[in-house]
Amino acid sequence: MIKFKVGLQLYSIRQMAEKDLLETLKRVKALGYDGVELAGLYGHEAKQVKEWMDRVGLECISAHVPWRDLVENTNETLDMYQSLGCSYVAVPSVEEELRTSKGMKKLAEYLVPVADACKKRGIGLLYHNHDFEYEKGEDQISLLDGFLEQNPENLGAELDLGWVLAAGENPQEEIKKYHGRVPLLHMKDVKEKNPVYFCPVGRGLLPVRALMREAYGAGTKWLIVEQDNEDLTTWNDVEYSVVFLKGQRFE
Repeated sequence: MIKFKVGLQLYSIRQMAEKDLLETLKRVKALGYDGVELAGLYGHEAKQVKEWMDRVGLECISAHVPWRDLVENTNETLDMYQSLGCSYVAVPSVEEELRTSKGMKKLAEYLVPVADACKKRGIGLLYHNHDFEYEKGEDQISLLDGFLEQNPENLGAELDLGWVLAAGENPQEEIKKYHGRVPLLHMKDVKEKNPVYFCPVGRGLLPVRALMREAYGAGTKWLIVEQDNEDLTTWNDVEYSVVFLKGQRFE
């Protein structure tokens, strides 16, 4: 029986986490999540956050880390996330001025020594996409493809399947394209594509079961739930997503 571990990107419930991180972690665990992905520490020291996660029984899967922190303070940044038990760090997005073919390739160059440092520590370095990375650059390939081609050995993708779909691409084909390079997937379901509006996993347009089968074959280890609507994601949304994903078992 094929089953995935399911994590939650805490950015989805950032307002709750900012008010009381420990109680938020307890509730995330009670809903059935196996781990969390961080997007900051909500004003706490890494040692405290690690102690809380261990106490609650949640794995710290990964963290979204601004690329400048990784490039300009590589060792200090990796020290902190390694102390939290993170197996991966992911660049969550880039500034407008880098959203060109040349800009993304330059970013990949900046990240070469970061990727080397991560590899020595046993940490995976990933890039998390939105929709703009599927725009074609001057070379007529997508910004994401051009970026990942610069360092195919040490740089992976944390594909956000909701944004892939919103960009008009096929999420299943994207997983297949990056076979072996997608250890984490963001399960972000799409209710509407124009304008883009997200919803709990299983209530939108994503062909979730087919994507899970493709992910299993591609070596994906974790499915990570995320919603990033501007309005507050509710606990009901968070619960529905994990229950739905954990119910999708197949041979």
